[in-house]
Amino acid sequence: MRLVKSLNHLGYHDMETDARPAGDPERRAVAAASDDVEARAIVADLLDALGFDPVDLPFADGRHLEGGGPIFGRWVDAAGLRSAISRAKEKAA
Repeated sequence: MRLVKSLNHLGYHDMETDARPAGDPERRAVAAASDDVEARAIVADLLDALGFDPVDLPFADGRHLEGGGPIFGRWVDAAGLRSAISRAKEKAA
C-alpha cells in the first residue's frame, strides 16, 4: 500500500477560499506526509495544482496534522508549517 497523509488539517471550506496561484505571497501551505517518496511527490503535485504550497514530511510527522496538532485548522505558509512541526517534535521529545 502507498500511503500519504494530507489535507486532513484543512476544513473543506479552506479548499475554496485559500487556494492561490503559484508564487502568490498569500499561498497557504499543506503538508504531504509519507515515507514513499514517489507517492508523496504525486500528492505534492496535486496540492500545487489545487493552489497550495506542498510541504514534504516523513510519515511519522503526520500525527501533527491531526485535530489538536499545531497546524490543524490554522493558516500557515510553508516556513510556518515547517516551524510549527519542528516545535511540536521538540515538545514531544
